[in-house]
Order: sequence, then C-alpha cells, then structure tokens
Amino acid sequence: MSKLIHCFPKTAGFLLCLLLSLSAPASAADASAEKRLSLIIIDGDSYLVRQALGRLELPQNFEARAFILKELGEDPAKAAYVRESGVLVVDVMGSELSQYVIDQGLLAGRRVLALRGSRDDQGLAERGFVFDENVAEYFQHLSVGNIQNMIKAALGLPAEAVARMPENGIYHPEAPQLFSDYGGYAEWYEARGGFDPGRPWLGLMIFSTSLIEGQAEAYKDLVSRLEKGGFNVLPAFGRDQAVLEEYLLDRNRKSRVDLVLAFSLKFYSALNRDLERAVIDLDTPIFNAVNMYGQTIDEWRADPRGVPALDVIWTLATPEISGVIEPTPLMGKVEERDPASGALA
Repeated sequence: MSKLIHCFPKTAGFLLCLLLSLSAPASAADASAEKRLSLIIIDGDSYLVRQALGRLELPQNFEARAFILKELGEDPAKAAYVRESGVLVVDVMGSELSQYVIDQGLLAGRRVLALRGSRDDQGLAERGFVFDENVAEYFQHLSVGNIQNMIKAALGLPAEAVARMPENGIYHPEAPQLFSDYGGYAEWYEARGGFDPGRPWLGLMIFSTSLIEGQAEAYKDLVSRLEKGGFNVLPAFGRDQAVLEEYLLDRNRKSRVDLVLAFSLKFYSALNRDLERAVIDLDTPIFNAVNMYGQTIDEWRADPRGVPALDVIWTLATPEISGVIEPTPLMGKVEERDPASGALA
C-alpha cells in the first residue's frame, strides 16, 4: 500500500518528512519479507519437499522456496532470496545448515525456525534459533500435506493439523496398510501367494522416514529382491528398541528371524543397557546396511576414501559398538533436477 507523505516547509516538519521518507520504504520491504519463506533442508529430503512446494497454493504475495546447501553455495541469486526472506525454516539436524545460517549472519532481522534436533539445541536457541514445537511437529511426520501445512503455519497462515504416522510399525510395499503388530502382519504375509514357511526369515530395520515419497521406492525394490532371493521378509520401522522388542522378538524374547539387515541402529548404540539386552536376546547376526545420505552414488564411487570422515561415526563406529557386522553401502542418492524450477531434487 502506498503512503502519501506531506512535507511541511518548517525545519521541524522537514526533519519529520525526511524521517518518514526514509522509514516508509523499509516498512514496506519488511512487510514483503515477512511473506517470503526459505526452507533450508538436507538433500535427502529435497525430493519430497519439492513435490510439496509444487502442489502448494498460497495467498497472493506469499512465497516459499526450498534450498539445499549446495545450491546456496553455487547460485548467488538463491542465496540472495534467502537473505531477503523474513522467515527461515532450517533443518538443524544437518549441522552444516545451521552453521551456514550463523556464518551468513541470517539470524538478525528475521524469524529462524529450527526443525528436528541438533547436538546442541540449547546453544542454537541462545543464538536465536526458534524451536517451535507446533511447526516442527509437521516435519516429524513427513508427507506432502504436512510439509505444505508446516509452511503455512510458519508464515502465520491457517493450517490443518498434523497428519501423524505411527511411530513404529511393519511396512510391506504390497500390503494395503501398515501393521502395528506382528500377528496382523504374519497373517497377511502367510495368506499372500507364494509364501513358503521353509524359507529363512529376514528382519529389515528401517527408519520411518524411509517410507516417504522419493525414498520408499528404493526399499520397495529391496524387499522384492530379497523375496526373489529366497527370504521371507519382515520390514519394521521406528525406534530401534521398539522394533527389536515388538517385532523381531516374540513374547518369550526369542528371535522371529534368522538374520537382520539394519539400516537403523546407527545413532543409538548398545551402550544403552535396554538396547543391549534386546540385541543379546535376539542372538541373531545383524548386518550393517548403509544408506549413503551424505553422497550421491557417483560421488561415493569416485571417492577413494569411500565413506566420508564425518559419516564414519554413524555408519561404522556406533553400529560396531552394538555388534552390527559387515558394513555395506546398499543405497545412495541420485542427483536430479526439478524439470519445472531447475532446482536440485
């Protein structure tokens, strides 16, 4: 909205006029910035976030864009958009993302919302990151709809409630739904065509985020290959201890499976006594399946180090403390570009 400023000839009036003239454009710019949001994310989530943005409808003059760190380093125009945004939403689980915000001086003059958690949430909060549970909860249940409503909530617009997904469960790509208990899954699995009770059972431990659009396809392919290779497969997601105790162990704490392929068991080791007890009771070989979140497949193949130094702790060291064996990269990222925006997805 334009503002008419009337200038008086007197000195005091002239000074007032000058101050109003200087402040009016800044206020308009501030108002515009408040309607512009930048979402800074790890590249493993970029596909789903781009899908959400591509289907998002916002009121007139409101904008939202998403960026991975690589884009901000390579494209000055994208970095400028972030600087001109009045709202930043940052996945602080990626420490390099929060560090970028700090190094670029982006905490001043705007609201910076933190998603997920970091190694030092208190320290980030003291610097100015805002840990808003109402906004962050949307990102704890990743889906196109939840990301869209998270953006609306962060912009102060009306948003629907979080559509929550189960914290723990059993997933099979051919099943009509997720299973909350082993009995329901076993009944469905044994009734489907081709079940062979004589085949060994393989437990597949995955993160709940593995089921989002853009990542679930890889696990669907893996389950299919394992079944074609001669296994009955029990793919369970959620907190490590819950997966072990609710799905892989029976009521007598005996193993339901003959071996385990673990994409999880990466961040919480068996130094936790309850988790240690569950692993010991399972008494089954657990193989360390690695999803290369920090590299594309081509980057991993070309890197003589293999696993980057910063990833060694969670991919190798922590699983080894838990007794997980044979670390093997089985999945990685493929770099693609959004055909509409040209952004990395």
